[in-house]
Amino acid sequence: MKFKPIAGFALLQAREEGQKIHRMHVLIRQFIAYVFYLWLLMCIVYIHFRYDAFLMNKHVERDFFSTKIPGVGKNFTSMYR
Repeated sequence: MKFKPIAGFALLQAREEGQKIHRMHVLIRQFIAYVFYLWLLMCIVYIHFRYDAFLMNKHVERDFFSTKIPGVGKNFTSMYR
């Protein structure tokens, strides 16, 4: 049996189908890379997370930014020269 190359409209359809498949593979590869990047980022954040540092941050924020100064009625965020 002799090989007959496709031509005309069938060739265009095959080319478009190939381009769609290629784009789909690129999209899947980018999605997997993005998910891996997010997983890596979450692992790094989890490794460096310390609960006592979180509590200290909240304590400092509560003391300096939301506590009213007695007799003045202002907090440290509204002070000016």
